[in-house]
Amino acid sequence: IKGRHVHDMLHPDCIDDQCYLLGFNQLIADVLATGKSAECQVLDAPLNRHLQFQMSAVPSQPPITSNLASNRSAKNNFVSSHYVVVLVCDVTDIKHAELKIEHLNTKLEKRIEARARHLQKINQQLQAEIEQRKLIEIELTIRRQTYSHWGGLMNEGMVIQGLNKKKTNANKQLTKMIGVRRGGGGGGLAEGGPALVWGW
Repeated sequence: IKGRHVHDMLHPDCIDDQCYLLGFNQLIADVLATGKSAECQVLDAPLNRHLQFQMSAVPSQPPITSNLASNRSAKNNFVSSHYVVVLVCDVTDIKHAELKIEHLNTKLEKRIEARARHLQKINQQLQAEIEQRKLIEIELTIRRQTYSHWGGLMNEGMVIQGLNKKKTNANKQLTKMIGVRRGGGGGGLAEGGPALVWGW
């Protein structure tokens, strides 16, 4: 509506002398002074809407094409020969969509961070288990070597049967007692029984 202030149209009952729309006077003056367009976006509390404002200087009369004045006169005459057109767009739905997307992105980032921390914790646990298994294997190797050493020195026959009962290791004295050839192979102690191999 030509000739009416934006504040009077959007806030007809507003008595707040600090209303942001009253500040448009300076912005409009700048647009007239420079001839450059201006744009801003605000949350209008009284209307509870997100509004976008676009301001452009428009000539109030056709430009003179002959007998042009000097550049200084043309600049001085610009303000008096132009007025400002203010376009108001309601971008509330767009703003709400942007806020929703931002909220979802934040939520997704938190889930990704939580998942990353969970995977890191699992990886640390697996590494700890691997290290523990290595220590157990080293301990078992040492014990086996110890058993092998003392088993080879003793005069009595000695046999160690695995937990799966599929393989039995015997010392030198036992293999001589039961006639198993040194070096392994060996038949079973009984039909269907565990295989007897040379262990020491």
